[in-house]
Amino acid sequence: MAGAVHAGDDRGAIRDLLLHMFDRPEARLSVAPISIESGVAVAGWIQGDLGGRALLREANGTWQIILCGGDALTDAAALQQLGLDAETARKLALSVKTSEAQLPPAIAQQLSSFEGLVMMDQHIAKPQTDTAHREHDRQ
Repeated sequence: MAGAVHAGDDRGAIRDLLLHMFDRPEARLSVAPISIESGVAVAGWIQGDLGGRALLREANGTWQIILCGGDALTDAAALQQLGLDAETARKLALSVKTSEAQLPPAIAQQLSSFEGLVMMDQHIAKPQTDTAHREHDRQ
């Protein structure tokens, strides 16, 4: 399945998945930090001048990208609105904030530069747009 990598070394699997999906020779992707809690992860990423975070979920030994976002993925309340239970959301948000506090300020700021949330199609792991939804609806 595209957009999924089997878990084993979870951080390595998450990094490999993001690199496989988005790294390009002309636009190298760096992935860090990666915070994991109860089968859910937030991974920071930077590609050129862009940066953000990805929310991933592990199911049946496979990591999948759920969505990309910015600061919402550091907030327990926002993570709960995205479907995480309160305890997992609290622990994951704390882990993300703790990990990112270790980063140089410019890098942390770049991770926060992503605006909004972009849902990922579970089958092809590409951003869904209104056009993609209309094409899917016609099929």
